[in-house]
Amino acid sequence: MLAAIWGVLGWNVLAVDLRAHGSSEGDWAGMGGPDAADLAVWAGDIVRRYGEDVRIVLHGHSMGGATVLGASAEDALPRQVEAVVADCSFTSAGAMFDDLARSVVPLRSARTLLFEEAREWLLEQGGYDLSLSAPIERVRASRVPVLFFHGTADNFVPPWMMGALFDACAAPLKWLHFVPGAGHCESARRDPARYFGTVLAFLDAVASGASGSRI
Repeated sequence: MLAAIWGVLGWNVLAVDLRAHGSSEGDWAGMGGPDAADLAVWAGDIVRRYGEDVRIVLHGHSMGGATVLGASAEDALPRQVEAVVADCSFTSAGAMFDDLARSVVPLRSARTLLFEEAREWLLEQGGYDLSLSAPIERVRASRVPVLFFHGTADNFVPPWMMGALFDACAAPLKWLHFVPGAGHCESARRDPARYFGTVLAFLDAVASGASGSRI
């Protein structure tokens, strides 16, 4: 749906499968950690193929949202990336695991131990360190404007995580938009006109050189 609407708005779309998803290689997902650098490479390739005058917006939701937030701090990100749109991202893989496991593992120390075991296992099996999947740390070095979305009825990634990401983000321009009643990854479907109206207004603010934050 997101790609289709971007197309209707007149943008060309490159829909990238993250590692271990779709047609991409790999057996284990890295929760957006290693994929952030991949996006910087993809963006650089677009510039090489189509020229210095291209405009690039990175848009992702859930793990894709975590990935584009990570990419916002990548040193290799080309200047043609003018904005990032992150929808319902988590603060970190560790915090996400802790929140999801709370109902079945009441002791936080036990949840921490389980996460560390999972991290070590994935590091051995897939070569990924889950502790590096921490958008909350990456956004402290964001170099491009960031628009945050989150549904208030998200029962998978808690909405407070997007608020924490927004507060931590060092982007020169940042907006936060909560969508009332929307569940996980449902914000655009809930009210596509308002959702993409906000996106376009944000891009206009970027083009005008605006700075600061808005909720």
